[in-house]
Amino acid sequence: MNAKSAFTKIVVVAACLVAGSTAADDLFSSDQTLTMELATTMKLLVDKMRLNPTVSGVLTVTGDDGTKYVFNVRINTRNQTRLEHCHFPPLTISFRTEEIEGTPFEGHEKLKMDTLCKRDSTYETYLNQEYLIYRAYNLLSEASFRVRYLSVTYRDTEVKRRLETQPGYFIENSISVAKRNGMVRRRIARVRLDRYVPESLATYSLFMFMMGLMDWSVTDGPRGGTCCHNSAVIGPQKLRTKWLPVPYEFVQAGLIKAKYVEPHRVVRKGMQRRYRGFCATNDQLPATIDAFAAARQDIEALFAPGLLDEEASQRSIEWLGSFYAILANPEKVEEDILGRCTE
Repeated sequence: MNAKSAFTKIVVVAACLVAGSTAADDLFSSDQTLTMELATTMKLLVDKMRLNPTVSGVLTVTGDDGTKYVFNVRINTRNQTRLEHCHFPPLTISFRTEEIEGTPFEGHEKLKMDTLCKRDSTYETYLNQEYLIYRAYNLLSEASFRVRYLSVTYRDTEVKRRLETQPGYFIENSISVAKRNGMVRRRIARVRLDRYVPESLATYSLFMFMMGLMDWSVTDGPRGGTCCHNSAVIGPQKLRTKWLPVPYEFVQAGLIKAKYVEPHRVVRKGMQRRYRGFCATNDQLPATIDAFAAARQDIEALFAPGLLDEEASQRSIEWLGSFYAILANPEKVEEDILGRCTE
């Protein structure tokens, strides 16, 4: 261990002792905004972001109780679609296992971090809406990615430039999601529908319909890659059934209507949303609809003014309201959901 690494370890251990506990709360157990400073070669990271560089850095985190944690990290850019459009890249932050032991980051060795694509209030709204969509799915399923909102100050270690503080959020990694559910991450080229728990698949499909998401698959992944498209798959370690789909990447949601996203062909034809669920889960839909109805108040509360301004909040809640209007009308359920299922 080099001197810098040893110093970081001492800081982390001391911080835990100050907190008076040998085990910190999990990173995603709090809704408070997490304050951080990321010091790295920012100019290189941003200028070369489309080449997916790997750079080292130091992440200083202020915990909910004021405890400071300092970590040596590796930083990568990710998500080629956003890299082609954004002025600032989404990131992956990788931690050293020994440095995060006994801290809120324990068990989260690698985390995706969604960032502010462009310094513009519209893009901050996109960021916040996508964060809230993750939170909404948390209300409906444990097979979901938890998120933690961030206030991040970026410091360039090589170029003197003004420090910038921007919002963002961490996304739980798929291995952690699997462990929480007593499962493992499944990596396979294709997944048959009969491997999934029907109730979970019904929840997933109805949620995608709710948010106006059509760019997804639970059976196939990208060519040459693993299943699935904008979805992870988790399942029991020794069973080839009872698997669960876990959605991510919500920026294409109709609720958001991000202007840099190419609209799905259905939207280009004038439809706001289209159900892409499976006829095999139609028997589960009545109970699933009841669960969504029961969660309505909590879901809409997420999109109330706060992270969103009044206008964005109103648009989001109106979008959700149009979904619930369908659920409240048996004829529309038959026509727009059951009648559009995929065999």
